[in-house]
Amino acid sequence: MLALESSDIRCGTALALETMASSEAYVQKAIRVLDLTTNGPATSAALLARADKLREQAAALAAVDSFDIAEWVVNDFSYRERIENEALRDGI
Repeated sequence: MLALESSDIRCGTALALETMASSEAYVQKAIRVLDLTTNGPATSAALLARADKLREQAAALAAVDSFDIAEWVVNDFSYRERIENEALRDGI
C-alpha cells in the first residue's frame, strides 16, 4: 500500500484503513446474537474518518514541503551560470 501511495506513509496508512473499513462493513454488518452485538458500519465509519484525517495531513505537508529555486547573481560567472540554468529548465 505504501508503494501504491508513492511512499507517503500517511497516504499508505489511509489506504490500509480504507481497505479495513470496507472489509469491516461488508463482513461484520450489524449483528446481534444473544448478548453479543457487533456494529461493522460504525467501526467502518470510524476507520474512514481516521483515513480522511491522515489524507488531510498528507496534503497539508505536501503544500509546506514544496520549494522553488532561487539564484543569486553576484558576479559574471554566476550570471552566466544563471543563464545556462534557465536554458536547461526551459528545455532549450
